[in-house]
Amino acid sequence: MLDCSKERGRLVTNEFLEVADLPGVWALGDCAAVPDPASGKSCPPTAQHAIRQGKVVAQNVVATINGGRRQRFEFRTIGGLASIGKRTAVARIMGVTFSGFVAWWLWRTIYLSKLPRFEKKVRVALDWFLDLLFSKDIVQFIDLNTRVGKPVMLEAAADKVPNSRAA
Repeated sequence: MLDCSKERGRLVTNEFLEVADLPGVWALGDCAAVPDPASGKSCPPTAQHAIRQGKVVAQNVVATINGGRRQRFEFRTIGGLASIGKRTAVARIMGVTFSGFVAWWLWRTIYLSKLPRFEKKVRVALDWFLDLLFSKDIVQFIDLNTRVGKPVMLEAAADKVPNSRAA
């Protein structure tokens, strides 16, 4: 464990994403409490922040090694999306709030655009397309423990099966 300041389990950083108590150590993403100059609080631990924090940390590490000028992390949240059920979501994008199928479609579109490879995007898009046409397959696996070749039921279930105590 690092011996440094933490805020709700996240490492406290300065505006350069350097851990407050440990010069030369950087933190980003959901493990870092990065100050947000606009709100005075910490930035939310979301992917849109982490992606941009990664670029700033990389530049600051190089700048520190080369004796250059470090860059402050400044980013304003674009918005938030959350899928809340079957083809339904909520969204707040640039201050505009909406919900329902349109928000769900937007959530899926943005998610798909962030996937790393074309092959992965095609696989996920195909899976989602099939999900629109067909219902989900429901499969049940039953694992019976055996004792001397005989199935053994769980105690809770044994009371519901007639003559289960006799075996």
